[in-house]
Amino acid sequence: KPQGYYYVPDPSSQGACTIGGNVATNAGGPHTLLYGVTVNHVTGLEVALANGELVQVGGRNAAEAIGYDLTGVLVGSEGTMGVVTRIWVKIQPLPPVQKTLMAVYPDVATASNAVSAIVRTGILPAAIEMMDKLSIQAIEAASHAGYPLDAGAVLLLEVDGTPEVAEDLGERMARVCRENGASEVRVARNEAERQALWKGRKGAFSAMGRLSPDFYVMDGVVPRTRLPETLAKIDAISERTGFKICNVFHAGDGNLHPLVLFDAFKPGQYEAVLRIGDEILKLCADAGGSVTGEHGIGLEKRENIRYVFSDDDLEVMDRVRRVFDPQCLMNPGKVFPGEGLEPSKVPMPPGYPRRQPRAAVAAGEDVWV
Repeated sequence: KPQGYYYVPDPSSQGACTIGGNVATNAGGPHTLLYGVTVNHVTGLEVALANGELVQVGGRNAAEAIGYDLTGVLVGSEGTMGVVTRIWVKIQPLPPVQKTLMAVYPDVATASNAVSAIVRTGILPAAIEMMDKLSIQAIEAASHAGYPLDAGAVLLLEVDGTPEVAEDLGERMARVCRENGASEVRVARNEAERQALWKGRKGAFSAMGRLSPDFYVMDGVVPRTRLPETLAKIDAISERTGFKICNVFHAGDGNLHPLVLFDAFKPGQYEAVLRIGDEILKLCADAGGSVTGEHGIGLEKRENIRYVFSDDDLEVMDRVRRVFDPQCLMNPGKVFPGEGLEPSKVPMPPGYPRRQPRAAVAAGEDVWV
């Protein structure tokens, strides 16, 4: 950045994650809506195969990426085809101006409908993030970024470009937000305010520690137009099971991240949240979406992958994997169903230090702070 360039993908965990992990899961982030995910910014890889051979696919630039897109095959393969030892990525000039807005809504349904309205007008923001009421309370308690505690939901939106383009897009987007139920639209007045808002959003998962000793985060995708009904169904699951579920996610591309709050030391809760997670992913698949947007499959969602892929689909993918690793030695038991432990049989992680609840974030809420 000091030289005026940057690597675009920005997972919310970017302060802790690695580029290798991003490549393994084809990670995205808030700005995926406009700029794409990891695979759109990787030009080449060096990979160690199971037989010990070191191979290069792609390279430093597009001229080395002719022929089959093997880089695209390997990005997102979660280590099941080889170990990535070197990565070439694209960087691009920093946008001249980045304008960040926060639109305040009475509930997630109204905010969800506004997301579709924005895109329908032809405006393509760099990012559209959504946070529900409980998430806002945790984020503001942790970051003091100025999120409104009385909001039912907020959209965090960003446009970029030349000063004239960013100003025009920002004004048009604010108008669409107000026309679609926003009670208020705030614009970050300077870079410090912008950074504070994004720090709050990207610290959302760690802020959940103020609500609960543990949480289980899901990673499903639904079409934007199905956001209102999907979020309503998730809320119904919360009501039926008694487990609070926070929603903080990439609304622009329908990438949901429901966080199921629980206490792993209370008997049965760990197993219960796994069942809730399975139900949520089935909802996403039934809505025409997917069981993962950027967190990968790993061990956790190997059986859920059947919600979106047939046995024939999985057989073809397995045949592709075996071209790189005939004996399936690389990261065994991941991605594909039926290998190793079932997700529901994965033992609970060992105990770790706990702190005691001090006060509720909102009056009457049985949550942790």
